[in-house]
Amino acid sequence: EPNGRIRSSWDVYLCFLLVYVAAFVPYRVSYMTELTGALEIIDGCVDCSFGLDIVLNFFTAHLASDGIIIWDMKKIAIRYLKGF
Repeated sequence: EPNGRIRSSWDVYLCFLLVYVAAFVPYRVSYMTELTGALEIIDGCVDCSFGLDIVLNFFTAHLASDGIIIWDMKKIAIRYLKGF
């Protein structure tokens, strides 16, 4: 469900990841040559989370302009491919 608890929690998680990326990536690009240890694992998890978000958005119902929840996978896929 587009406004459900799980979806809202996922969106909050992604917001934290975006803050992490906005703060850490410029530092990493400027001062670090490569990631090692825990930073490499964290970076991989962040990348996987964003990749999973792409897949989940492709299959998540959405609200139409008239307030009806669209559950039809074909319509969801078309909307996602066209952009939000």
